[in-house]
Amino acid sequence: MFGYNRSRRGLSRADAHKLCISRCGGIFLALAGYLLVPAQAAGETVVKFSFDMGSVIQDIVSGLSITAITAVVGYCLVSKYISKLQFSAKMQSYGFVNTSTNKQTRKEMKEMCEKAVKVKIINVSGFHYLNDNEQLLKQALARGLEIQFLAAAPDSRFLTDIEGLEYHTIINGRRMREKEDKIGAEVWALIEKYRAFGMKMRFYSTEYRLPYVLAYYGDGSVKAWLTMTLPPYKSTKAFVLRGRKGGEEDEEAEINFVDMMESNFDTIWNYNSESLEELEERIHG
Repeated sequence: MFGYNRSRRGLSRADAHKLCISRCGGIFLALAGYLLVPAQAAGETVVKFSFDMGSVIQDIVSGLSITAITAVVGYCLVSKYISKLQFSAKMQSYGFVNTSTNKQTRKEMKEMCEKAVKVKIINVSGFHYLNDNEQLLKQALARGLEIQFLAAAPDSRFLTDIEGLEYHTIINGRRMREKEDKIGAEVWALIEKYRAFGMKMRFYSTEYRLPYVLAYYGDGSVKAWLTMTLPPYKSTKAFVLRGRKGGEEDEEAEINFVDMMESNFDTIWNYNSESLEELEERIHG
């Protein structure tokens, strides 16, 4: 390609070689000059790319910072959520379903009265519960639902103490209970209202009992509503813990609050209360 015919000009071999090298050098320099422009342009590109790289690195660092913060916040939220899930799962293993500041809902009451095969109720007097749900309860009794109702004996010292607490509690300028307003009268009124419908009643006379309802179903399950309240507040202003028992998972629980309520109710019913007949005989002779 770069060869040269020295016979055409009478050049010696050495001169021919020099001329060939010279021309090759010229071609190389020309090629280098040609490549220099892209090299310079590439150099500009490198400089420009170096500037963009700085921005990219800055963006990456900024992105990593945001990602790190998001990860920390996410970890905290997830940890808190997992903790709540673990607490919820633990509470469910004890028989708790949920809690609220609402009393047993109309839907829950209707479902219980229509489908339960047995219901156990314990209350101070049952004044609000039995009056508010009178129609549903009487219909349930008419269809054959067995209802066991435990209330405080009308003449008990326990009710006298409750009356005193409510009398001395003033809310929005009004006493919770006036002196002439007796809880015992509420109990007697409910006795007369329900005895003809076949409600089974017994009466305790000692220590305060938290109001609760246990509903038993044909499939062996039990639903529970425990009202968390303390005198002088009434059951209409309280927290309600809802529970359920039924299924193999309950057998593995170390303790179940539905079991505790069942044991509490049955012990009072069988050993620490008196029947309506015994109550009337004791009071009226």
